[in-house]
Amino acid sequence: MTAVDQHLDGIPPLARRFLDQIDTVPGWLSPEGVALFLTLNATRLSNEPIGGVVEFGVYSGRTLVLLALLEPHSPAVGFDIGPPLAADTAARAGAANVRVITADSSTLTPGAILDYLGGEAPRVVSVDGDHGEDLARNDLLLAEAIVADQGIVVADDFSHPLFPGVAAAVRDSIRRGVLSPCAFGGGRIALARPADAPAWRERITHYLSRDRAVPEGDLIEGQPVIRLFSHENLCAPSGPMDDRCLRIIEAACSNDKWSAAAIEDLLARLGDEHGMTRAQIKAVLIDVFGEDQVRIFVARERAVDNGEGMD
Repeated sequence: MTAVDQHLDGIPPLARRFLDQIDTVPGWLSPEGVALFLTLNATRLSNEPIGGVVEFGVYSGRTLVLLALLEPHSPAVGFDIGPPLAADTAARAGAANVRVITADSSTLTPGAILDYLGGEAPRVVSVDGDHGEDLARNDLLLAEAIVADQGIVVADDFSHPLFPGVAAAVRDSIRRGVLSPCAFGGGRIALARPADAPAWRERITHYLSRDRAVPEGDLIEGQPVIRLFSHENLCAPSGPMDDRCLRIIEAACSNDKWSAAAIEDLLARLGDEHGMTRAQIKAVLIDVFGEDQVRIFVARERAVDNGEGMD
């Protein structure tokens, strides 16, 4: 059973079909991330459509189109500075409620965003735009201003060591008492208004406990959060990786002739300088480069462990 399978009951047929084909859409929504969104869809605090979906940072529309298909009778509006690739994805998936706006989110106001939704506050806001701290904070401030009561905000790459600015912006929202953490999965953290967060956590815990052990809990800024998958690291290692480290990662995932010494260097730098285990390193590589490319890395690492040369 995959991370997604147990969450498919009751979702609309077009959403299920889109998930069957999601790997053909460029982007970075992992199965664990899908599981988080399906969990939030199944545990929503209100079954009434209350304004639909907004996403900052759409790219090809993996997330936006999925959310639109889960709520087909509500508008789904995405903002991205790049070309509206998600519009084509939506058309192929049958998501007629999707609208993609080419815009820099730093130029948007809450009122302008709500105008695209007919004045109704969105039920879900996905924050997946620029991952620098200032711009991530800008998108979260917009999300705070527009999300509906009983709604949910989901920020991508909260625990990603390449993007510490996202975690800093999220923690700022929590410390200011505007949003509270609810759940974490696929590198994404779900947040709600403080008055709604306990109910979200209770419903998520009940839903996930139907056919497995009670999900694991953690604390962020002293507040509880449900971790959907035990193998995921909730907190990013301290400090961003340097450019040389990133080049080693890229080479390890793409160069069939990469050496054992370089892979050992990669593992040492990520482990010693960033406090990461090998399992965490693999999770990061999968998130950045995709599972198929990382299989090559894992095979090389296994060969290194067995004392085989890789040159």
